[in-house]
Formats: sequence, C-alpha cells, structure tokens
Amino acid sequence: MATLTEKQFELDGVVFGLNADVEVTNWDPGTPATRAGDVENPTGDGVRFGRDFKGSATWNFSMFVNGENEDDGWEKLAALAEAWDGDWVREEPDRVVALRYRVAGKNRVVFGRPRAWTAVVNNASMSGRIDVEAQFVLVDHRIYGDEMHTQIVRLVAPLEEDAGLIPPFDVPFVSEAGSAEVEDGLTIGGRIATPIILTFLDPIDQPAVRIGDWTAALEEPVQEGLPVTIDARPWVRSATTSAGGGVRVSPRVTRISKMWLKPGHYPIVFTGNDPSGSASVLVSWREAFRTPR
Repeated sequence: MATLTEKQFELDGVVFGLNADVEVTNWDPGTPATRAGDVENPTGDGVRFGRDFKGSATWNFSMFVNGENEDDGWEKLAALAEAWDGDWVREEPDRVVALRYRVAGKNRVVFGRPRAWTAVVNNASMSGRIDVEAQFVLVDHRIYGDEMHTQIVRLVAPLEEDAGLIPPFDVPFVSEAGSAEVEDGLTIGGRIATPIILTFLDPIDQPAVRIGDWTAALEEPVQEGLPVTIDARPWVRSATTSAGGGVRVSPRVTRISKMWLKPGHYPIVFTGNDPSGSASVLVSWREAFRTPR
C-alpha cells in the first residue's frame, strides 16, 4: 500500500496523479444512477413514487504522461495501463478492486472495476506527451475511509457449577454451564451508514451478535481452525468459513443486507455456548461518506 500525497490515486500498487509519472488533469466522480420504482398515476396527474435504489457511478479520468521522448512516454504509461486492464478481477464474478486516493488531506477508497482505457496517439506523442481517457465503475455509490476499523469482543467465562457465589447478587438468576453473554460497545464514525463484517474467530456453538436493531446468528457451530465471516458489504453479502465453504445463518433473525450501522455509539451483545469461555468475534467496518471528501 503506497503512501499517497495530495491529489494522488493508487490502483493495484500503481500511483498516479499529482507529481506522479501519470498526471490527472480532470477527475469527474459522476453521479450514482437511480433505479426508481415510479409508476404513472392511473387516476390523475403525476406519478406514484415507489422505492428508489442507488446504482453504480462511473468515475472519469483525463490523464497524461510527459516522457522525454515517445518511447519513454509509453514506458511510463505501461504500468498503469496494465493495472487498468484488470486481469486479476474481470474473470471472477463479484470480485472488485480498491481505488485509493487522497483529497483535502484525507485518504479515501472506493471499490469497483477499471473499465475503459483510451490512449490518444497523435503528433504530440512523438515528443513524449500521451493523453489518456479512462473510466472506473464503482460497485457501490458510497465512498469509504481508507482505514479498516476493528474491534474484538470476547465471551466472558461462564460460572463453574461448584464455584459458589459471592454476594451481593440479585435474585432470581439462572446460570447454564458453557453459556455466556457479554456486552460491549463500538463507535461508528463517518457521515452515512456503513456495512459491518463479523468474524467468529474461535469454536463456539449457537453464536449470535446483536448490534443496534439487528442480530446476526449462525445455525452451525464454529469449528476449530475455521473462523466464520458474515460480510454485509454489497459486493459480498455472504457467510463463509476461512476455507471458502458456505455457512447457514439463522433465517429467522439474520438479514445480512440489514447489517448496516449509521454513525453513532452502539452496544454489542455477543452470546453463545462455549465451555472454555474464550470465544471471540471480530467486528470490522470502514467509515462511509457520500461525497469524495
């Protein structure tokens, strides 16, 4: 991951933009498409509004390279041209690549695929100047913070059956060996709601996490050495083990598409059946924004 300076971009390790080999003269983030469910009003003027969904946006770049001569110009352009070809993503459904950038002192990242790439060949190229028009299509209209935030929530050790009790305590109470519940909290920054990733790291039966208004639970136990991840990012939305196999979530309570959190502070409740009391879940997220900055 490269260290970016102001008005620089990075794609697959190749840096372009201000003071790089390939400079950007114009960057147009475009406008996300809207899929509107509007229908004509059958009994009067106007329309009846339905549900609106945000589609992707296309980022347009105008770029150029100034080489010492034509051969040097093409050589300086080659690395970015190869990265823009996207060989490592275009043959895999749902796979995306990160496009990082820095603007107004902040690092941001979007996810999508590089698409159009047109290098202009004319008399100017003979002196080493080669202009390029390129497009990057976002999979999601949101802009994300460059940093992936993480927080680990650990299950508290359950009471032993013969451990006894230390007053004061409230009654009545129930203790089941091997079952535990722990409450923690996390703070979401950014400006708009962001998708959450949950990774159950250790063996546990009936694991569930409740954050805000939603709950995510597994119908299968987490096995030793096979962490399970529930990923709500729009281009993923799946529950899988670290080996790549699918995992059943509890359909009565879990809606992966609803695992989003707006900026704010939230309590986390982690429950499950773990005789060792050492199970943990990793919560991951990026801050999300509506504008490029």
